[in-house]
Amino acid sequence: MLFRELCFLEVVDNFLILLFLNGLFRLRFNLTYAAVTSAISLLEVVVAYIVDEHEWERKKAAQVVGIIIFLVGVPPLLGYSALSDFEYLGMDLLDTYDWFANTIFLPFLGCFLTLI
Repeated sequence: MLFRELCFLEVVDNFLILLFLNGLFRLRFNLTYAAVTSAISLLEVVVAYIVDEHEWERKKAAQVVGIIIFLVGVPPLLGYSALSDFEYLGMDLLDTYDWFANTIFLPFLGCFLTLI
């Protein structure tokens, strides 16, 4: 009798673990899907501009912009591992990107857009 009760409890525990892992997998899948679709929609704006203004083929524009975004985006990703020794003005790589965005790009682009 004790063996049956222990087997039943073990089966219940295994089902609960599977349900938990299934929930984690679904969450990870949904977040990945949301990230990929958002990246595609952001890429589409730049690609449409290049196709309309510079008359490039859509495939070429998407490849070039995708490669540029990838090359600009990989260093902050590696900033806490392979490139953790990189420092600029006493800041690590991610802080350097943040500093450039907040101190240089936002003010100058804001002024530029108000002048247009």
